[in-house]
Amino acid sequence: MTEGRDFIGKTALLKQKGEGTHQRLVTLNLPFGETSVMFDEGVYAHGKLIGRVTSGGFSYYCNHDIAMALVPQDTTEPGTKMQVMVHNEMRDAEVIDTCAVDPQAHVRAPDREETKIGFEQMTEQSTKTLSLAEVRELAKSVLVSAGVDSRGSDVLADIVTRSERDGPRSHGLRMLPVYVQSFSSGYANGHAKPKIEKSAPGVLRCDADNGYYQVAAAEAREALIALAQENGIAAFTCANCHHLGALRFDTEPLAEAGLVAFAVINSLSMVVPQGGVRPVFGTNPMSFACPREGDAPVVWDQASSMVALMDIRMAAAEGHDLPRPAGLDPQGAPSTDPNAILETRSLLPFGEHKGAAIAFMVEVLGAALAGGTLSVNNEERESFGALNIKGGATLIAIDPTRFGNTAFNEYIARICAEISDNGEARVPGDGRLAKRAAAEADGIEVSNEVLAALT
Repeated sequence: MTEGRDFIGKTALLKQKGEGTHQRLVTLNLPFGETSVMFDEGVYAHGKLIGRVTSGGFSYYCNHDIAMALVPQDTTEPGTKMQVMVHNEMRDAEVIDTCAVDPQAHVRAPDREETKIGFEQMTEQSTKTLSLAEVRELAKSVLVSAGVDSRGSDVLADIVTRSERDGPRSHGLRMLPVYVQSFSSGYANGHAKPKIEKSAPGVLRCDADNGYYQVAAAEAREALIALAQENGIAAFTCANCHHLGALRFDTEPLAEAGLVAFAVINSLSMVVPQGGVRPVFGTNPMSFACPREGDAPVVWDQASSMVALMDIRMAAAEGHDLPRPAGLDPQGAPSTDPNAILETRSLLPFGEHKGAAIAFMVEVLGAALAGGTLSVNNEERESFGALNIKGGATLIAIDPTRFGNTAFNEYIARICAEISDNGEARVPGDGRLAKRAAAEADGIEVSNEVLAALT
């Protein structure tokens, strides 16, 4: 195998060879046709999470449906039975041997028979063009099959479609298996009925009934807009909820209604505070949106981490390093290797101590204000092997017409003009508008690997 892609990652091999390590890299044999197992999926023994998949999909190169995984030293004997999460279902697997591939030399062990399919042949016909309507239909069908009701599947399918349209696409169709796992495992409620109450003149408080936050936020949107228009400012807080994806899909509709919006939600602890050695905060995203007269609203969202988790997972799946150090490797050093970062699950905050301070703010405005689970409290999440926790979210809506500045729109226009006419600078979030126009006109290219995993 000489195509040069590091399927397993140097860190996995180094971890296997390191002194005192309790894990080894093994080859797992899976039932025929199960090679769409994704990087970083869980490996289980007797119902307990014991390790993680480092790579899968090797049937392109050999006559086995296999995956590589890091598992405890005492489970590496050939013939050892375990299970791997595939298509969000537990599938039987069996240890074949330890480390069938040297990821640095890209040499297969001698007892693996190579197929005649070369790398160039593999990449031919590797994508298919789908319209946005087809993406939405696919996402909807996958969610309904996972037991999500009509309302919830509509909201989540729309988010998946918008992510494919605007980017980042790591939050689109590739996120669907993660959504499905949360439902199929029983961790999230696919038939949730959010309970929304007015706890103060300008505050809506919600218990999402263990469903997804986006569904609850969509149900509260009209009431939140009305409260903001009445009071000048209003807030929506939500607990007992799940969240995966971009927050901008909650702020953009408010800006389209003429409001300024700010949203935060905390998430699973993966971000190390500046100078720390263990995660305390989640990637803790935030989003801001404001109306722009005569044009699409200004909308941005970002994680408190240097890079969003799903972008790290996507880089690992595609076999390339990150553009800058975004997490810690097993030795505690900053790394650009997505495999190394996923092993430690220790991401760096953006802007060093400044990003860590913002992650703290999101923890307060999200979990503490709403009464959601703190990022460090992962016990329930671990028992289900899920990617997210039941965090807390706050969405604030401001009506600029009630703040006394009748020239608000002129201010926004002037700020945007100063940015747009300033070298290669661009208004935050405007990069997505070009992607949006292209996707609406031409559809999107979806890899056959992703489609195979969903259909």
